[in-house]
This record gives sequence, C-alpha cells and structure tokens, in this order.
Amino acid sequence: MRLIIETQLSGIAAQEWSVLLDKSAANTIFQTHEWHDSFLGSFGAKYEEVYFLCVREDNDLVCIAPLMITVVRNNKRVLQFIGHGLSDFTSFIYDRTRPDALQFLLNFIKHDWKLHWDYMVLKSVPVSVEKPEDLIKSFRETGLYCLIFEKCSSAGINLHDLNFVSQIHGKRKLKQQLNRLARMGKYEVLHLTSYEEIEPYLNSFFKQHIDQWAITNTPSFFLDEENSAFYRSFLAAMAKKKWVNFTAIVLNGTPIAFGIGFLYANTFLFYKTSYDVAYLKRSPGSVLLLELINFATRCGFHEFNFGAGFEGYKTRFSNVAFETCSYKIFGGRLGFIIDSFMLKLVDRVKEVQGGEKILDIAKRISGYRSP
Repeated sequence: MRLIIETQLSGIAAQEWSVLLDKSAANTIFQTHEWHDSFLGSFGAKYEEVYFLCVREDNDLVCIAPLMITVVRNNKRVLQFIGHGLSDFTSFIYDRTRPDALQFLLNFIKHDWKLHWDYMVLKSVPVSVEKPEDLIKSFRETGLYCLIFEKCSSAGINLHDLNFVSQIHGKRKLKQQLNRLARMGKYEVLHLTSYEEIEPYLNSFFKQHIDQWAITNTPSFFLDEENSAFYRSFLAAMAKKKWVNFTAIVLNGTPIAFGIGFLYANTFLFYKTSYDVAYLKRSPGSVLLLELINFATRCGFHEFNFGAGFEGYKTRFSNVAFETCSYKIFGGRLGFIIDSFMLKLVDRVKEVQGGEKILDIAKRISGYRSP
C-alpha cells in the first residue's frame, strides 16, 4: 500500500470516490464527493490547508481521509474532517473489507505527518460505522491517544415497520393540526427536486429561518451570507444527482413552511426546516414533518433519519435510536492526560450550582473550543 496526499479535490475522480464510498460502512450524503466540493467551494478560502489522504493498493483507491487544518487558541493546529460543523455525520471512507487500509493511514498520520497537527477532533462518527472500542484500539495500536469527549443520540424511523408508520399517520393531534391549516384556504404540498424549481423559494426559506430563530437565544446562521451561498451550492449539486427534496407547505399561495431532505442510500435524511412564525400556533413544523414522513413512505425509502440531535419531537416519532461519538486524538500522552482530567472535572461540576461558569473556565484552561 502507498499513501498519496492530494491538496485539491480534483485530484480524485468523482467516479472513483463514489465506487469506494459504495464499499464503505460510512456512506451518507456527507461523505460524497459532491458534498465536499460544495463545502470547499463555499468555505475553502478559510482553510489554508486542505488534505485528502488517499491510500492506494496498486491503482485501487482503498481509503480516503478528507481533512483540513483549523488554527485555534494558542495557535494550536487542529486536524478535522472537511465539513466539520455542517456535516451531521463524519468518518473515514474505506473499503469495509480492508480495515488494514485505515490502520496504514493512521500510522502515517502519527509517524510521518506528526508535525502537521497538534491534535485531532473527529466529530459525530456513527457508532454503527465505527465501534468506539474498535476505533480507539486502532488509534492505540498506532501510538495515538484517543478520548471520547461527546456522545450524542439520534433518532429515525424504520419505514418497513408499517404498523408504526400507520400509528404516526393516525395520530389525532397531527390530523387536527393538518385539518386546521387545510380549512384556512387552499392548502398545497410541493415536493421539488430540480434546482430550477427550488431556487425561487430560497430567499423565503432563509428569511423564515432568520425570523424563526430571532425569537430564541440562538440567531439563525443564515445571517451570514456565506452559509446561504453554501446552501445554494449544495442544493444545486445534489439536485443534479436527484439527491435532494425541497418541500414547501403553501397556504393560499404563500409558503408557510419549508423542509430540506436528502434522498440517498435508501434513506430520507431530515436536514433543515423553517416555518413562518405568524403561523406558529398552527403548528406548521409538525404538519411539515408529517408530510415529509408521508413522502418518504410513498417513495419506498427504508429509513427516515432525523439527522443530528435527539430533540423531544424526534423521539415521539421514532422507532430507531442510534449514537454518534466525537473523538479527540493526541500524538503525545501529555495532552491526552490533561484533557482526560478536564473531562472528569466537567462531569463532577455539571450539577453543581454555578457549574456552567466552572465549565467555561475548564475549557479555557484546556484550550478546548467547542466543535
């Protein structure tokens, strides 16, 4: 095996990437060539160093690590997956029958590439793709020190469970919410898949999201035009592949809710929504969710994946739960010991009065920045 470092995505043919992704356990929309292309097209200028570590055997591509360097507090160089912060799920991409290729790559990162980074942050790696004990063992065998700094639960619906799906459709409250909207005038549901159809609605989508989050403590990230441009970019790219569904709930000719979902690998992935706050009491978000589940069921998808997060409304509609783990990896033992101590300290103070302030201090001391 040999390792080749590409600094441009164009160094890897999209078809070759897709062939490997089909063989990988990590096969979501966030690992596709198209997603990486959209991310780098929108944010690549922010990252001076982007690397695609490619393991090849003969001429066959057997492993890819799409990585970027972020410089944080004290000029620490953090190695992260490309798409960090916007990808619901991340992972190494490798032939599931060739775990030795991943080990070969990790060995390179530790021994031949050690001057390029201070520590790694690998966020939201699905447990179903990489079992924590196996991944930690792989790092340990290479001489890297790894800790889990975050565990998150996610939810989904097994759409083959027809009894459960039928229970969702039969929920009285949802029916009432849908009927209330329908009685207000002309009610339409538009499922759009071409960018030419989607684009005219995007400004309304962004405005709804901004208004929706303005009444919370977390402003919409669409206040930053870069994020809006990124959405335009990936929607155009995914529409070409027939991988996106943009849903609009329209009442009397006016859109009152939008939903973006990905159609990939027999899964409908629930990614981003918005609604008109003027209709908040009419529960447009719940009605939108019901319409999306109906759409995914009619289209014959195997799973409805709620994406990152385990909010209460997701649990009410799910019959599947799964976990992701986020890892911090060090080349030396000292950083690992310090951060391990800080994580234990955090666990101790979480329930103490004023614990959040102590937690902030601990993060500053450790140099840790929330991913």
